[in-house]
Formats: sequence, structure tokens, C-alpha cells
Amino acid sequence: SFDPRGFLQGARAAYEMIVAAFGRGDREALKPLLDTDVYEAWDAAITEREANGAEGMQLLRIRKAEISDASLDETGMARVTSRLHNEP
Repeated sequence: SFDPRGFLQGARAAYEMIVAAFGRGDREALKPLLDTDVYEAWDAAITEREANGAEGMQLLRIRKAEISDASLDETGMARVTSRLHNEP
């Protein structure tokens, strides 16, 4: 019942939310969207950007979204890797 098109729409939406929160420096919005180690690295990047007075990044559009790999592990958990190509 896996819907690749629906999955990619969700992946695009999640990516847009993550990039927008990062660009705004919105840690509260960003934290629940990322694994702890990724959040810590992005938090450090926001802190550095704030210290330097730099502007946040902004996503203009996603050019292409594709599934690059999919598999089931021994427990039946699906693992799907998607690639999103954007234009800054």
C-alpha cells in the first residue's frame, strides 16, 4: 500500500518546514523535526549565524524529488531514502 507520490509530497513538505525553521532560526519548530545529533549541529549553525549577524537562508523551490532507495528490514520496517534537489 506504499504510495511513492504521496511519500514524496510528504518528504517535500517536511523538508520545506525544516529549511524554513532553520532559516528563521526557529529552534522550537526545528527540534521535533530532527534527530538529536542533527538538531545539535543545526542549532550550532544557527548560533554561529546569530553571532556573526548573518542572514538566514531561504528555500526558493524544490526542483526535483525522487526516491533513491527503499528496503524492508528484518522487522518489516520500511526504509526509504529520498533526494530533494533545490535552488537556493
